[in-house]
Amino acid sequence: MISARWLEKRKPYWDRLEEMVERSGRRGLAALSARELQELGLLYRQVAADLASVREDPASRRLSDVRP
Repeated sequence: MISARWLEKRKPYWDRLEEMVERSGRRGLAALSARELQELGLLYRQVAADLASVREDPASRRLSDVRP
């Protein structure tokens, strides 16, 4: 079962990815430095793995259905 502690621990990564995607969406990938592009790839993979974990946990399935 996905715990509140796990969610709190992972949230900063999700927020960082969201911020980077929004910034690059407005101004293109040129808005990100080379280091940030590497970070973007890493964060994307981490967040995708987190989403897979949530979707595999029947008790947490409703979390994966949340849309902004």
